[in-house]
Order: sequence, then C-alpha cells, then structure tokens
Amino acid sequence: MESLAATPSSGYSAAEDIRQIGSASPSLVSALVLEADNGFPCSIAIGKRTVAVAGVIQPFPGVAAHYQVGDTVMIADTDHGVMVYGAAQLRNAPAAARVAVADERVVIDARGIKLQSENATVELLNDGKIRITSQRLLAVSKGPTTVKGSIIELN
Repeated sequence: MESLAATPSSGYSAAEDIRQIGSASPSLVSALVLEADNGFPCSIAIGKRTVAVAGVIQPFPGVAAHYQVGDTVMIADTDHGVMVYGAAQLRNAPAAARVAVADERVVIDARGIKLQSENATVELLNDGKIRITSQRLLAVSKGPTTVKGSIIELN
C-alpha cells in the first residue's frame, strides 16, 4: 500500500468543505490521493484534512481506474461518504494515454499497451514488437492463416 504522510481525521465529512465553495447542490472538489491500495484511493487530502474514501465512480461498469499516491482527483460528498469521480488533468499536462473512437474502432494511443489476465498477457510494445505470453497459444481461422516476416523462427 502506498501512502503520503497525513494528519489523521476521525468522523470528518467533506460536506462542510464542499459547501464552503458556495454551492447548495453537490459540487465536485479537487483533492490529493494520500494513500492507495491496489489502485483504490483509500484516503485523500482536502486542504489540510485527511478523509477516508467510501468509493470510486467507475468509468465503465466493472472496470476500475487505477489511482496512485499524489494523483489529483475530483470528489463529491454523498450519502455513502466521499466518492472519487475521477483523476483531474491540467490543461497543459501530457496524458499518459489517449482513447478515441475512429472509423467504428476504439483507438488507444500510448507508449505501450498491455492486456493481462491471470495466466496470459498480450503486449504492444513501443519498439513495434507484440509479445504474447500464455500457458497455451491457440490460433483459429475460418480462412487461410498467413504469417509474414523477413525471418520466421520455429523452435
């Protein structure tokens, strides 16, 4: 578990700090992730206060964002406690990756991409290589299978 030094807080509700911004309705407020466990932001700093995080609004159902200590996040106080709505990105800060839809395809633009499950990975590396690691590799094709390369090595 990652963490930054912070002043412990007991029973604190972010509602007071959020209301001080001047809105009667729920508002988003920026905060700093102080402690994270496996990508979940456990505690955040709002000003000089430390607040426990009740939950995270996921970008897609079943897909969790990965937060790190030091991330700036947007939060709101809810009936369930403080919820993290997402990471904040400043205007001139470079994005680690960009996701877009073009020609009915999802395009992920990053230095590298890794799809990982418990026993297998597929990596698109920055140097142009594709690495597949698995217990067993299965290729199924309804048509001809073509493998092209300047040199093709088999065991």
